[in-house]
Amino acid sequence: GSEVLLWSCLPITGSAGLAPDLRGALPPGVEPGCVRHHQVPVDEQVVVQGVAVAPLPVWMLACAPGLCGDLQGVDDAQLEDPLDWLTELPVSGVSAASRAAPLHMEGEEPALNPPIEESPPLLVEGATGQVIPLSFLAPGAQIAFGYTTAGGFSMPSYDVSSEGRVALSWVAPEEPGAARLYVVVEDGRGGSTLWRGDAAIR
Repeated sequence: GSEVLLWSCLPITGSAGLAPDLRGALPPGVEPGCVRHHQVPVDEQVVVQGVAVAPLPVWMLACAPGLCGDLQGVDDAQLEDPLDWLTELPVSGVSAASRAAPLHMEGEEPALNPPIEESPPLLVEGATGQVIPLSFLAPGAQIAFGYTTAGGFSMPSYDVSSEGRVALSWVAPEEPGAARLYVVVEDGRGGSTLWRGDAAIR
């Protein structure tokens, strides 16, 4: 189970790398504040409703149920500058990330999600503690990230070659069983693609 909070803010403070005070610079009718979306995903739902105040960062926090307190009652001050708030939360059972909303200049081609042309089988098999390479071909991607429900990846991120090739190393857990594997490739311009697979460990 999990609980998800997705938000974006137009802050008055300089927490987003902006001028110390924006009150005099905002267009008429634009008020500072935060937009948010709270959700309790069901099953393996991986899509949540997006909210953004472009081009400011979008933040997402996922917590095991009840671990982060009342996520619907978090005030704007905490959301505008979330780093201090996030350091107070547990490490285990909590995941946080931020992403800038991409913008495109007039006449510029929009970024496309990099295609994954080659990938591992959807069912990966191995032994406990084994290091299993996961190889991908994703032309246009620059970096890859691995996530798993058991075991772990050898590095937090992996560089993709100029040809689009990358191999991630997944270390199987010490106990036999099943795991879900997730690999995200990004192009550095706002495009990203998700690969999902299963693992059976004997």
